[in-house]
Amino acid sequence: LGRFRNAICAIRTRDKRHVDGDDAHNDQNTEKNRVKLFKYWRFDQVPLHYNVAAGLVLPSIPDRLRVPPSRFRDVEAYIRELYANPDPKNTSNSFLSEYNPSLAVIPAGMKSSLPRHAKYIASMRVSPNIHCFPREIEDALEDDIKQTMHSVSHLGVALLDGKYQVIPGFDVVIDLAGQLDIMRSKWMGEPALSDYRLFVLNGELYLNINADTVIVTRVKLLATEYVKHSWFEGNADEVEPDGDEEEQLELENLHGGDRLKVILLHQFNSIWGGGREHKKWKNYDKNYALFSPPNNDGKVYAEVAIYPEHKVMEIVPDEYDQQPNNDLIKQRLRRNFLSDSIVQRRVKAFDVTTSGKPILPTFFTADEHWFPGKRNPFKEFSHGGSCCVSISLDEIEAPEAGRWGGIDSLLVGVGHNVIMYHAKKKLPELVEDLSYVSFLYAFNPRPPFELVARSGYFCLGYASSSDGGMQNPHSILTHSRPFRQMKRTFDCPIIHFVQTIVEKADDPSNVVIGYGINDCTARLLEVSKRDIAKLLFSSALVLET
Repeated sequence: LGRFRNAICAIRTRDKRHVDGDDAHNDQNTEKNRVKLFKYWRFDQVPLHYNVAAGLVLPSIPDRLRVPPSRFRDVEAYIRELYANPDPKNTSNSFLSEYNPSLAVIPAGMKSSLPRHAKYIASMRVSPNIHCFPREIEDALEDDIKQTMHSVSHLGVALLDGKYQVIPGFDVVIDLAGQLDIMRSKWMGEPALSDYRLFVLNGELYLNINADTVIVTRVKLLATEYVKHSWFEGNADEVEPDGDEEEQLELENLHGGDRLKVILLHQFNSIWGGGREHKKWKNYDKNYALFSPPNNDGKVYAEVAIYPEHKVMEIVPDEYDQQPNNDLIKQRLRRNFLSDSIVQRRVKAFDVTTSGKPILPTFFTADEHWFPGKRNPFKEFSHGGSCCVSISLDEIEAPEAGRWGGIDSLLVGVGHNVIMYHAKKKLPELVEDLSYVSFLYAFNPRPPFELVARSGYFCLGYASSSDGGMQNPHSILTHSRPFRQMKRTFDCPIIHFVQTIVEKADDPSNVVIGYGINDCTARLLEVSKRDIAKLLFSSALVLET
């Protein structure tokens, strides 16, 4: 295809020559060329069309804890003033940003205790993060400042209406690690808790968090203050307690008042990614998605890995086996001693099912042009965390559907990959570390959950002035750290982190994708299932149109 410059125009011309040629020779080779010809897309020009975009901002975060816009131009000096005496144990002097959103449609059993027009529960990570600012500022700041910033990782929770707006008065910030008394006693490279995800499994709401391992508990939300609005009904005083009352923990809100209460229905249990025969800790004990396939007798699964092998483990999230504090506990990666008691509550799990076969993406991106074959700069192992929505075969319209064993739908998720340690891979310095891309994937909803399709890589963009919801003033900061590779700058942030994909409330034809932008802001996109199916099952020539 020659040089990447003007590659899209070049390929369009070549496609037209093959598809629209008048002579018989071209006609005979049209299908052959459709199969062989692949488009090298720019990461930021993959056609993932969205119907609605909305920003997420937590009004409960006090203005005094946000970086004032007046200090954007000298933000390094502002950070140095704020952290004049840095200490990872002292988290009171801080600024906060909300990002990496996760969404759950409110379960039917919880609706009576929440505002009537609430449609979604959102969780977010709330913390200061250096990735919100230009890389040169990160490089200039001392490690003790960055460590102090990174030690804070609060939980943000909000109720959203059908237009993805935060319902006034129903958003809170919670110091969960502090209440569980598991704040790290020394710096270990990351906070005690991060990346909070919500999942509805068999009609119940679960909170899933990256810690030393992935930990999970069942939760309930209550609106405790009654106000005279037509959109509110129900009586929280009449809500019956769930589960073992002795294990329940009503969380205290750090910010946001007490109109919304979050209750943990039992202590967190720990998901060990190796199933029953887990012999050692793996680097990928994080970012698990939980799902319960339709028509599967209520079974719950944890998606441990996506690609090149799709690893899925059946679990019972509310049950655990108490493990001894042996070498397996003591030698785990990223060990936080204070969370040992949680890690020892090993979720009841069954064997891991593994399926894997090489699957070509529906399109290739710039990295394949720059680094063909096995020289791809992205990590070989792909994480997940955003799964799953069901897409029917009618929405897919794929000719190969007949080969999928009589099923009537597929499950679809969003995976992510990242460039890490370009020097270790002997990549040129023009390849920037910590660059994130996403991809869509689809798999059979029956064990062993075999992958059937995946898209090429793409990145999602910045917030826009046309987005719904509240405008986050920090959004302007995210443009200072764009996605750059091989002297090209793409119209997206270096970090876009997709943390959720859920079916739109009251509309099964659309999904909502939530992602964080440079660990700084949060954004939601409403996307048609048919558009997702096109990226998974259409040729590059069809995507072109």
